[in-house]
Amino acid sequence: MSYILRLGMTAVILTPCCITDMKSKTLPTVWLLAGTAAGTAWAVWERGLLLALMGLLPGCVLFAVSFATRGGIGKGDAYLYLAVGSLLGLWNCLTVLFAALLLASCYGIFLMKVRKKGRKYKIPFAPFTAGGCLLLGILSLLA
Repeated sequence: MSYILRLGMTAVILTPCCITDMKSKTLPTVWLLAGTAAGTAWAVWERGLLLALMGLLPGCVLFAVSFATRGGIGKGDAYLYLAVGSLLGLWNCLTVLFAALLLASCYGIFLMKVRKKGRKYKIPFAPFTAGGCLLLGILSLLA
């Protein structure tokens, strides 16, 4: 039951992020930080401090990638994965990230081949993260 609640909380956080990201290609950082704080507190209470901190690792790695690529991956996406990781834990967050990257790469190939967009065309990543969470939720219900 707790896992379904955490997926629901993730959906509550992702919904305004998707809308904002598609409209303005920005993410509501304050909303994400509040979600991260709530998710981390919940994770510490439910799983312990070490596992709660491990859930934050994908977001921290994305901060480093954002810095290394000079904004190729936005800092907002790193904040997004801090929130997702705090709620879902390390392995589920990595599953969501993998699914989101797969979905985004398929969309990017479509944009380059069909719409003739260049490699530098920026696409919002939050909707793909929501798609990854949706796939994770479907897979968890089937298992």
